[in-house]
Amino acid sequence: MRTGAIFTLGLLIVIGAATTISISDKETETKTEKVSYLETRSLSEGMYSDVARRVNYLINNEIELRDLWAMTDTEIDVPNVDFKTKQVIALFAGEQPTAGYSINISKVEEVNDMRVVHITLNKPGVSCLLSQVITSPYAIFEIDRNDRVKFTHQDDVNTLSCLDS
Repeated sequence: MRTGAIFTLGLLIVIGAATTISISDKETETKTEKVSYLETRSLSEGMYSDVARRVNYLINNEIELRDLWAMTDTEIDVPNVDFKTKQVIALFAGEQPTAGYSINISKVEEVNDMRVVHITLNKPGVSCLLSQVITSPYAIFEIDRNDRVKFTHQDDVNTLSCLDS
């Protein structure tokens, strides 16, 4: 299976999902830390991948991106990414029992020497009528490159209601 190839990829962020990505470039000062919010660009997202477990990857070159792309159901070509100035973050929600799940980045913060990727995993509520099909949602984003910082993530789970308001 192709999932074995992905483990040879650069830096593994490990575990993390949201839907809207409108992040400003504003900076705020606190007593001891400077926080910057980074913009992301969505490259692809979908409901089916070869990745059965919840995992994130940080992609640093074209070969890794091609290997990763082959693990998704996307029908678009591998995008051109300038890896001198950009990196790619790939989020995989893992195998899910029904439709209705998604994963996304809500924001990326750079705090001192750490990048914190805020991830939201959306899951359907009990009121949702769903297709009974196994899915494995994913989302892939481009961000500005910074090799001097460490990556971490924060996962949030959001349960969606399917009842009319």
